[in-house]
Amino acid sequence: MNILITGGSKRIGKEIAINFAKQGYNIILHYNTSKKEALLYFLVLKLIGEDIWGRPLLILAVLLIVVGVQFFSIGILYDLLMKTYFESQDKKPFRVRKVSRFDA
Repeated sequence: MNILITGGSKRIGKEIAINFAKQGYNIILHYNTSKKEALLYFLVLKLIGEDIWGRPLLILAVLLIVVGVQFFSIGILYDLLMKTYFESQDKKPFRVRKVSRFDA
């Protein structure tokens, strides 16, 4: 059975959605500005062991969150690696070739 919950990513709506999900209902969440909270809710459902294999959008949401965290982590590691390399070589990470002035 499907249940539509408006405002289901925060406060009371979130608790109602979790309760129905634990009972085995398919949840359809509606949100206006709480996209992060809604995606986090989907991740929580996956982590508490709810069966999501019949729900392709939920699988996609969890996958995109994991990939986003990996890209963010790789970006931070690459930045630290470049800073460490350039500081250990006493080099600047960039060189200014020419400064142009555009006076009005």
